[in-house]
Amino acid sequence: FFSMLAAFTIFYIETGEFSIKAIINHSNDSPMIYLALILILTAAMTQSALWPFNKWLISSLNSPLPVSAIMHAGLVNGGGFLILRFAPLYFDRPIILKLIFIIGLLTAILGTFWKLIQSDIKRMLACSTMAQMGFMMVQIGLGLFSAAMSHIVLHSIFKSYLFLSSSGSVKEKRESLHYPPTLASFLCSLFCGAIGSYIFAFVSGNIFLIKDSSALLISVAFIASSQVALSILRFNIIIKLPLALLASAILGLIYGFNLNIIESILLPIDLWMPQQLNILHIIGLFILLLSWLTMIFGRYLEPYIPLKIKLMLYVKALNASQPDPNTITTFRNYYKY
Repeated sequence: FFSMLAAFTIFYIETGEFSIKAIINHSNDSPMIYLALILILTAAMTQSALWPFNKWLISSLNSPLPVSAIMHAGLVNGGGFLILRFAPLYFDRPIILKLIFIIGLLTAILGTFWKLIQSDIKRMLACSTMAQMGFMMVQIGLGLFSAAMSHIVLHSIFKSYLFLSSSGSVKEKRESLHYPPTLASFLCSLFCGAIGSYIFAFVSGNIFLIKDSSALLISVAFIASSQVALSILRFNIIIKLPLALLASAILGLIYGFNLNIIESILLPIDLWMPQQLNILHIIGLFILLLSWLTMIFGRYLEPYIPLKIKLMLYVKALNASQPDPNTITTFRNYYKY
């Protein structure tokens, strides 16, 4: 609240306008505008539970499932909407977009890693929400505001379903993914991923091989399609390859079609302005690929990592992803909310 209040105060002092539309259309390259946009970003980070403002989201899991569904599928998206509302001002300031990209990537990686070590289903979903909000900010940092809006829509639908169905998860049979996979299944999954990402690029109206920041979005579609195919190709590769191809194609089709619709709706305000591909984007893509490959083939590295380091990293990650003790109902002597 205070960040937004300070930001709008600066906007009024610099432009003399209260309306967001008037502020956006006002030509002013004052350093104070940069400060106002950083304050808007801080407010968005807090609302969307981006690192290091993620603690409140993990600490708010005592609410009933329908309330949690509304919070994780609706309220946390407010930060993304806030940034999108000021999109034209951020387009003119690439340095802030780079900062948003770094914060989003860090949040996405931390949230994904924390999700994998949780034993509580709601806490796992909370870390997943954190990761998804981070990826949304990554897309904003790439200048792909329409893709960020599309991601908000898909995440809202999917996360509300996950929360409302989480009560039955304790009865579900957990199946091992049998990592690391065989070389044949991994190569086949890469082929399926290439098909899925090509369909995504074609349907969404992007060129498959491009030199701007849209390349990262297509790369993420490749990783997602490959991962879906890999989960199908655990056994009987020859028999299940057509199913894996179909699943990857459908995933690319749905994601690309959704992005195309959102972009068409937002066309009058032009929220699709990919940034020039730079070393920061390449490093980010390398980190994403390395994280994905580590998740799949990490067991090959386990014998070479000292047990002390593994335990230290696990404990630090687990402690960092815990809610505030005062918000846990099992501590009834101290629970005052």
